[in-house]
Amino acid sequence: MANELNHIIRGLVSLSTANQPEKGRGNPVSYIIRQSQTRSKRDISTWRGALQVAEKYPDPRRYLLNKEYREALLDAHIYGQIQNRKQRTLSSRFNVHNKAGEADDQLTWLFKTPWFRDLLDYGLDALFWGHSLITIDRVVPLSNGNGGILSIDLIPRDHVCPEDGLLLKNPSDTSGIAYREFPDFQGWIIETPKRNDLGLLHRAVPHFIYKKFAQAGWSQYSELFGMPLRLAKTDTTDPQMIAKLRNMMEQQGSAPYTIIDKEEELEFIETTRGKGEVFKGLIALANSEISKLINGVVMGEADQGGSRSKEEVSERMQMTVTEMDKEYLEQWLNFTVFPILIQHGYPLEGAYFQWEEQKDIKELWRMTHEAMMYYDVPADWVEETFGIPIAGPRQGTPPPNSDNNAD
Repeated sequence: MANELNHIIRGLVSLSTANQPEKGRGNPVSYIIRQSQTRSKRDISTWRGALQVAEKYPDPRRYLLNKEYREALLDAHIYGQIQNRKQRTLSSRFNVHNKAGEADDQLTWLFKTPWFRDLLDYGLDALFWGHSLITIDRVVPLSNGNGGILSIDLIPRDHVCPEDGLLLKNPSDTSGIAYREFPDFQGWIIETPKRNDLGLLHRAVPHFIYKKFAQAGWSQYSELFGMPLRLAKTDTTDPQMIAKLRNMMEQQGSAPYTIIDKEEELEFIETTRGKGEVFKGLIALANSEISKLINGVVMGEADQGGSRSKEEVSERMQMTVTEMDKEYLEQWLNFTVFPILIQHGYPLEGAYFQWEEQKDIKELWRMTHEAMMYYDVPADWVEETFGIPIAGPRQGTPPPNSDNNAD
C-alpha cells in the first residue's frame, strides 16, 4: 500500500522522473522534481496579490502565499520566535495512557521515535502555515514493541489545496486528486484539522516587509553618513588633471568622495532625527508586533521597559500559549492520528495521548518549604521532585518540622 501511494504522489507532483538518480526508498518527496524557488523583490503589493489568490473562490491556491512565507522565515527574529514557541512544546514530556487510564510505559515507548517527533513538528508548523499534509513513508510490521512506522514526510505545501482537498500536479493547476476520498490514500496520509486557515505567517509578512525596507533604508543611510565624505575642490578643467585627482582619491580608501569646483558648495541636509532613529524605531516596532503575534508577549532585549513583575506576567502568558498548543496537538493525536495508527497495527484501542502536567518548581518549592515547618515531607519525594539528594538530617540541626522550629 505504501509503495502504491508513493507511486501515485510521485506521478502527481513531478512532471517526470526520467534520468534522475535513484533515491531513498519509500519517501515520495525524494522522487519529486521540485520547481525552482525564485526569490525576487517583494513588497506589500506582492503580498496582497498572493493573499487574493489564496482567498479566491473558487479554486484558491496557496503557492504564491507560500513564497511570501518562505521569504519571511529568512528573517532571524521571525524564525527565532517560531522556534521558541515550538520548542516549549516539543521539549515537554508526555505519556500514552491505556484503556484503564493508566500511563503505559510500553505504549509510550512506541512514540519515543524520530518519526513521532517529526509528526509533532509538522503539526505545530500548521499553526504558522495554516495546514500540513503528511504521508506515512516506511512501515514494517509491529511486533513485541518493535517496528511500526519508520519515517514520515511532509507533502510539499505548494501542491496541496486544503480548502478543496486536492493534491495538485502543478501548484497552479485547477484540478487534482481528491486526496480525502481517494481509496489508496486512506490510512496513509495524516492531515491537520483546519482547512481554511492561512496561519499566523500571513499576519507576520506585512511587518516583515516594512522591517526589511527599514533595514535597507538604514543601510543606505549608513553608507551616506556613516563614513566621512572626502571633498576635493579644484579650478582646473583639464580632463587629465581631474582624472589624476580622481585616481588619487580612489587610492586613499573606500570612503566616499566628490570632486567639485572651488566656487561650488556641497551640503547634506539630515532630518531632525539623525543617526537612524527612524529606521531603528520602525524595526523595533515590527519586531515587537511579530513577537506579540507569535508568542503573545515581548520579552528580552526588545523589552526596553522591562521589570521583574512584567517578566513574570510575560512568562505566564507564554505558558498559556504553550498550553493551548499542547491541547491542540493532544486532540489532533487522539481523534485523528491514533485511529490511523490502529490501522497499522498499533495497540491503541481505548488508549489516549496526554502531556505530563508541568509544575511551577519555584512555587512548589516555596509551598514545600512552608509545609516542612509543620508536617513530615518524605525525603524520597523531595529527591524525585526537586532532584536534591538527601542523605538524612544534618547532625546537630533539628529538621525544619521539629517541635523547636514550630514554636
